Amino acid sequence: MKVFLFAIHDNGQQHFTLADAMRTELGWDAKSMVMKESYLGFKTDWTYEKNLKEAQEFIEDTDLFIFQDMLMCVDGLELQKYAGHKNTIINGTGSMMRANIPILREMQKEGWKMVTSLCDSTIASHIASPPFQNWIVPIERINELTKGIERNEEFSICHAPTNTRGKGTEKIEKILKSINDIKYERVTGMSWEEAIKKKAKYHMIIDSMGDNCYNAGNSLEGLVLGQHVLTVMDGWCLATHDWIPITNIRENTETVIRKTIEEAKGGDRNWMLREEKEWVEDHFGKKKQMKRWKNFIDWVMQ
Repeated sequence: MKVFLFAIHDNGQQHFTLADAMRTELGWDAKSMVMKESYLGFKTDWTYEKNLKEAQEFIEDTDLFIFQDMLMCVDGLELQKYAGHKNTIINGTGSMMRANIPILREMQKEGWKMVTSLCDSTIASHIASPPFQNWIVPIERINELTKGIERNEEFSICHAPTNTRGKGTEKIEKILKSINDIKYERVTGMSWEEAIKKKAKYHMIIDSMGDNCYNAGNSLEGLVLGQHVLTVMDGWCLATHDWIPITNIRENTETVIRKTIEEAKGGDRNWMLREEKEWVEDHFGKKKQMKRWKNFIDWVMQ
């Protein structure tokens, strides 16, 4: 199976991670391409600037096309000639899909197939999607990057926003400044790999006060790192799982943050770590996710 995955900048490096999982778990010939490389240093197989000729040759006999968030026409790539209802998936990961929901709903009526972030009510409540999360967490790579890194001696909290306004950074930091005996750091301005190594030193991560669900980045990566994870989750998100090992700060935010910090500072949570990591592996690890993805792909191409 030949698979071509295209994204503008590959949100959360999900297309590279998916292509890599297709290669390692299924033995498929999968290539991810971005129009522009992310400032976060995400890996990709090809870039539009450097690999246009290779990509055009590749797509001429490609079996499956996966676009991130929206169907796209790209100068120099005859995608419209080869991509159709029976061999194309639009893989929703964030804001571009959210901004184009009316168009995508009409496209679904015409037969185009899509998969969304199931826990995100702002997308999944509007677009029909198979009943599984599309994200894959690069657990093995995170473990490689953080091997041997020890936590800070002082109880410490980090927050790693890519969008400070959207993540509610000002509100988070206002609360944390009023709490004594903690070390806090905002982790920004570095590559994803550098950020993972930095975050591994902290005991707790507060993901967001501006979203409605956990995300593939800080929340799920935090669980892999063995951290306490706090973020906002709405009822739709909570309904997608029987149990989510993340502290919800949607209501009584400051009270919940303070209480969780006090409990975390005084407790031994080693007993919880295995359950949390197994939860991430079960729902977002590449081996199980590729089984789900393959079943969905088989359905799309039948």
